[in-house]
Amino acid sequence: LAQRLAQLPACTPPCSFDLVLCIRFLERAFLPLAACLLRPGGHILYSTFLDLPGTRAFGRPQGERLLQPGELASSFFGPQQGFEVLRDEVVMTADGRELCAFVARKL
Repeated sequence: LAQRLAQLPACTPPCSFDLVLCIRFLERAFLPLAACLLRPGGHILYSTFLDLPGTRAFGRPQGERLLQPGELASSFFGPQQGFEVLRDEVVMTADGRELCAFVARKL
């Protein structure tokens, strides 16, 4: 997937999506494209597994497939990238794994 994303043409405005939704999937190469796809005022909703004790104890996902706490706001969808973070919380699955609950609006 990362190789295919690298082959896509650069995303240039105007981008017209009001919402990008990603659930339980992490491919960091996609995140800059996701940001570019949103129009000003559009939202990104993201929920995936975090690199925290419950997820590590469960055993999967693991490694690069785990998001670091605060990573979306600090590296991809925070104020420095032109977003307003509306929610960045940790929620638990029924089996004890930690997920991020992240929502940001593109300024």
